[in-house]
Amino acid sequence: MKSIGVLLVGILFMAQFSIVNAQNDRVLSYGNYNYTEDDEAAEYYEKGNYYFEKGKFTLAAKYYRMSIDEDSLFVEAYDNLGLTYRQMNELDSAAKYYVLSIELYPEGGLALQNLGVVYEKKKNYEKAVEVYSSLIELSNSNPEGYYGRARMYMFLEDYDNAMQDALMAEELYNTYESEYVMDAHYLIGLIYYFMEDMENSRKYLKLAKEEGVNVSQTLQDAVGMDTNPE
Repeated sequence: MKSIGVLLVGILFMAQFSIVNAQNDRVLSYGNYNYTEDDEAAEYYEKGNYYFEKGKFTLAAKYYRMSIDEDSLFVEAYDNLGLTYRQMNELDSAAKYYVLSIELYPEGGLALQNLGVVYEKKKNYEKAVEVYSSLIELSNSNPEGYYGRARMYMFLEDYDNAMQDALMAEELYNTYESEYVMDAHYLIGLIYYFMEDMENSRKYLKLAKEEGVNVSQTLQDAVGMDTNPE
């Protein structure tokens, strides 16, 4: 089997649709958080949101921390603070606040999914597998847990488990008629590439490309998409 320690690692990170930027849209509902009843905490939180939207992450983090100081049970403030630190690439701080959020609200699928992203960015793929497994345990009908864990297994060169999870993600995305099925098709094509099954790799990468995924020319050449039209 092909090792993932090749040029295609860079292609993978650049070409796949990122869950980092579409995180909130891709999380299914896990129930509603209880919004703070503390007026001052709410005011600080809204200021944090304002500065986050403006891209002023240092100020956003300041106000989210102030909100938490006022209401230590305000789960959304922990989540947004984690996201803010992630935007600043302060990954240890981001992980800290996601963990605190999960401790306060174990049903918090949003925090779990974001924590998986943080560990992925830290290249701690084994830990990310644990987090995505927890997400699956929380909601086994949510494709994101399988999709995230499939990528981590692929990075760990555990292609059999990667394929199993990727196919499950594809099935669930189809069930929900989600546009993100294109991501699963792209991922399945990559896994087939590393499993040296070029016929199926071409099939899924071609499908992903038709659905709008930017499949790099380097990857197309590697699997023979141009020379082996389907």
